[in-house]
Amino acid sequence: MFTRLSPVKSLSLFVLTSALCLGLAGTGLAQDEGKQKQSSQAQEEKSGPSMGTMGSKDAQKLQKMQQEMQRLQKKLGDIRKQALKENEDLKKKEEDLKALVEKKMDENMEGKDVDKDRMDTIRNKIRDNKNMSQTKKQELIKEYQKNARVYQQAQKKTFQDSEVQKKREEFKEKLTAAMNEVNPEADKILDKLENINKKMRMMQRKKMQQRKQQQKGMQVK
Repeated sequence: MFTRLSPVKSLSLFVLTSALCLGLAGTGLAQDEGKQKQSSQAQEEKSGPSMGTMGSKDAQKLQKMQQEMQRLQKKLGDIRKQALKENEDLKKKEEDLKALVEKKMDENMEGKDVDKDRMDTIRNKIRDNKNMSQTKKQELIKEYQKNARVYQQAQKKTFQDSEVQKKREEFKEKLTAAMNEVNPEADKILDKLENINKKMRMMQRKKMQQRKQQQKGMQVK
């Protein structure tokens, strides 16, 4: 069976039902790097703009948005946990969906040349060795990402599977209803999260455009 890595946080309930309950993603190393405040362009594309590359006002604004996002995500996660606790049928559907996704992932990973133990070793080395040189760290990240891409491709194919999509949509609808029974504010919390995410993406695009303009200016000189 494939190795499940750290789940990717997301804002839509569609991904909430897949990432938070299924724990599927190839970005565990990127999350560890974020905790160590290491940024890169690839990481910016996944999780928003880096505060280190922004002006102080934008950085402060982004920090507040991230804090609010974390607060709302925790609240939403608590609502979801309570909804599952109070609904045995929903919990069973979650288990069935998880089993189906794992089965499809196994099929899509079959024959892939991926050293999963080595990936875990790399993650642990980077997480535990804070004094590692940037050169060595980048070498390990590059090796990890090469294997992680295989997971991401298999995950994409799995979530495009018609059987998985049908089961996940059914679970999503029932989970939404159950969460709103626990807390009628659940939908509003999701809307707030999506709004924050949209603003962060806009900041990201703006920064990328500024960077491209700066690079063009340097080329002209």
